Amino acid sequence: MIITSFVTGMGVYYAAAYNLIESIVAFAFMPVYAYSGATLMLVGQSYSKKEFVKLQRFPKISIKCCIGIFLTIAILFSFFSESVCGIITNDTTLIEFTKRILPVALGMQIFNIGNQIFKYCLQGVEREKWVFIYSTGISCVSCIIIYYFTTYTNLQLYGTYVGLGITYFLLGIGSYLKYRKVIKVYKK
Repeated sequence: MIITSFVTGMGVYYAAAYNLIESIVAFAFMPVYAYSGATLMLVGQSYSKKEFVKLQRFPKISIKCCIGIFLTIAILFSFFSESVCGIITNDTTLIEFTKRILPVALGMQIFNIGNQIFKYCLQGVEREKWVFIYSTGISCVSCIIIYYFTTYTNLQLYGTYVGLGITYFLLGIGSYLKYRKVIKVYKK
């Protein structure tokens, strides 16, 4: 909601493009959410059975699969961005505006893959509270980062996605390090 208010302040076409891009990204990211949910279940089962090797293996497999699937979708959507946007809207000005930004928005989602997988892994090993606190803190910082990129760098909507990419990277790294620490302690 905060990001939407930043984007709305840029103008009507920016807001429309942002909403169009978010719809396309959400569709492209569906397999990642499916793998994340499956990983949560597998990690939770392995955690309860004290199967350390599986706790290490499942996130790696999920990330590799997600990267392969998502990159394929992102590349196809980027090459055929006009057609993909045309499924949702017939506004040619909006399509032309959006298709320049879509590859950047999709590219930044690569950082979200690790974030999603390790966030769900942490929930599978009963670290929901840590996920909530860490995500809240990074989200607050994210607002500042995105505000800076959209306002002071003149990157506008590109800045929004660069800021989101940085946010996903920070969330992913933090979640990975915490998960690694948890399973290291769990192994002992």
